[in-house]
Amino acid sequence: MPYSPLYTSQAKVTGLTQFTPSDTTQPTSTQVLTWIEEVEADIDARALGNYVATDQIVDVPAHIDYPAKDTIAWLEAMGFSRWEKVENRLLIPPFTPIVSITSLYRRTTSETEAASWEQLTEGPGVNTSFLLLKRRTKAGRYLGFAVYFYQNPPTVGYQRVKMTYNYGYNIPATILSDYATLRVARAVLLALSQTPSPSGLRQFVGGDLQTYVPVEYRTKLEEIEKRIKAWESEWLEHKMGVAFI
Repeated sequence: MPYSPLYTSQAKVTGLTQFTPSDTTQPTSTQVLTWIEEVEADIDARALGNYVATDQIVDVPAHIDYPAKDTIAWLEAMGFSRWEKVENRLLIPPFTPIVSITSLYRRTTSETEAASWEQLTEGPGVNTSFLLLKRRTKAGRYLGFAVYFYQNPPTVGYQRVKMTYNYGYNIPATILSDYATLRVARAVLLALSQTPSPSGLRQFVGGDLQTYVPVEYRTKLEEIEKRIKAWESEWLEHKMGVAFI
């Protein structure tokens, strides 16, 4: 089954490059569709859009919320006879940054018992238990990097939290479309610059194409490279994280 593009399309790429791919052109329409799939897979792998993690089961590691070694708080934490009773107040789910939390449960039974879940409510407010800690991204958005429990924290252990939430850098679809189109257009023009016969180009009719096409390709590639770098400089950043001291 042919790939169905999510962010861009062959029509958008054609509008930018003025090259119309087909079964007989180089690159072919099949190759262009493959590039679209690869670019969009990379966008999703970097979580640039908005995605949903449904009923995500999260482990609560023992080291995540320990106080500084040799402090009184550290000695108290080490004093628990059963490590699985140690409670954590800070949790980072597998996929970040976090856009919003739909539901969150903490497990109230041990690993040797059937799972029983207690739903917790996001605060602040009466009868609430946790907050989504946020920070400002490079693009000016406030996204979550961790969940802070000020009441009813989960215990340390395997599969202690279950949550449904939206994650990703939440870049608007129209802007992602522009980025995907630019990257595929770059691949198309790079391929065309190495093609002996520039079939499919709209902007040239007659004349000595071999004389002018390479110059036109270079100009378009330079323009697209500048736009891609500007886009990435404005929107892309390193993976969000949190430091524990």
